[in-house]
Amino acid sequence: QTCALPILKSTVEPLEGNKVKLSVEVEDAEFAKDIDAAFRKLANEVRLPGFRPGKAPRKILEARIGLAPAREQALRDGRLDISVSRRDIDDGEIVSRLLWRDPVVAVLPRGHRLAGRKSIALVDLRDDLFVFLRLDSSWFAQRVHDACIDAGFVPQITQQVVEVPATVNLVAAGLGVSLVPASLAGLRGDEVALCRVRDPLPPGDVHVLRHARETQAAVLEFASELERWARHLPSVSSLRPTRAKPA
Repeated sequence: QTCALPILKSTVEPLEGNKVKLSVEVEDAEFAKDIDAAFRKLANEVRLPGFRPGKAPRKILEARIGLAPAREQALRDGRLDISVSRRDIDDGEIVSRLLWRDPVVAVLPRGHRLAGRKSIALVDLRDDLFVFLRLDSSWFAQRVHDACIDAGFVPQITQQVVEVPATVNLVAAGLGVSLVPASLAGLRGDEVALCRVRDPLPPGDVHVLRHARETQAAVLEFASELERWARHLPSVSSLRPTRAKPA
């Protein structure tokens, strides 16, 4: 993410071919101010038990909905210039461009009965406990939940978190199975097993977001440069399912 701030730390490094490398640094404290402002605005819209509208502290609100909604709100308010998100938003106010495809895979604990398979059907997990992103704050989690229902079962959710890395950590700890984007599924390496899922699942694709009325040349060029960079990334869809090493 980049903040719309009047003063930034920057360095210019000369390169060959009459080019320069420009590095820009935003202080964490300044970025935090923009996110705090976004959370204050969201606090008036999100209803939490025990708190009047607009009175819920940021820590409690963030624990419920995560950081992504605040980043999106800051982008809408003009406090951020660019954000990277798994939401494909194109609503006239925000536009998104695809950076890379990120298929969803099943993440299983080491030693799970299905860990040795290359692919599974969703219904194969009907008797398992699931670790999920919070259903009340994640459109992605809700769509995964709906996919399970379409496959003929209601997932037994034992833990709900607000960030995908936490989901993978809980699976590695043996607290359940999960369905997450492939690029994040391997965060714990040999501590989990990955399997392709044959059923239709919502994509975990990654997009760069900017305001539809953005006119700053630096912002538009940076967004284009992100797209060019992403085209050279190895395809996530080529990742092979993995089998965890025996305990």
